[in-house]
Amino acid sequence: MKPIKLSASKKNYTAHSGIYVLKEVMEKLKVKDIFRKDLPSVGWIDSWSKFECLVTSFFMGGDCLEDLDSFKNDDLFLKVHEEVIASTTAGKFLRSFNDRQVEKLEDNLIKLAMKARMSIHKEDKDFIFCNDGTFHEQEGEKMEGLGFDYNNNWGLSSLQGYDQYDFCYGFNLRGGSTHSSVGAESMIYRVFKQVPEGMNRYFLGDSAYGSLSIFNQLIASQVKFVIPLKE
Repeated sequence: MKPIKLSASKKNYTAHSGIYVLKEVMEKLKVKDIFRKDLPSVGWIDSWSKFECLVTSFFMGGDCLEDLDSFKNDDLFLKVHEEVIASTTAGKFLRSFNDRQVEKLEDNLIKLAMKARMSIHKEDKDFIFCNDGTFHEQEGEKMEGLGFDYNNNWGLSSLQGYDQYDFCYGFNLRGGSTHSSVGAESMIYRVFKQVPEGMNRYFLGDSAYGSLSIFNQLIASQVKFVIPLKE
């Protein structure tokens, strides 16, 4: 084996070079134009700068607001943002959202996912939407909304929506004891409302979505669906 030569360097290195790609993708899809108008204005820092910092920190693996304070020491993180916010500023920003603004963000996520999908798979006229509930086991001491699922696991639950290319059209985080299909009717309505005319509409779901209210919403949205029923 050849010996490995080690040498000292004063350069700072980062494992987060992917945020360059993230920033370029966001610029190509004009994410700023889609989301900025629906963000709350609080404090002197631009709302988009706060939103962008939160998105980037999540992309870098941050799973709590305090991680923003550590990312402020990353030279690349500082370089790609005009304004870098502290965890306290991020907390105030998130708490300033009202229910209507949250709904608009959800609609904007659908619009963004549809735009990305159509730019890559514009020839495919089949839109296959899948809903699924996922349990997220937690061990943190300061988490809110935790509960036990049907397997007696302690944590949070989420309702997710994807198409056949894994573009995400919705992610609703809920209390841990929430049934898998809660909120599905609203997500189905919002997603298919933005599906372009002329596309074939399909829905896939497991037995948790075998309810009359979901059937009625799918029929009203002119969607063909496959949902297995419980024994």
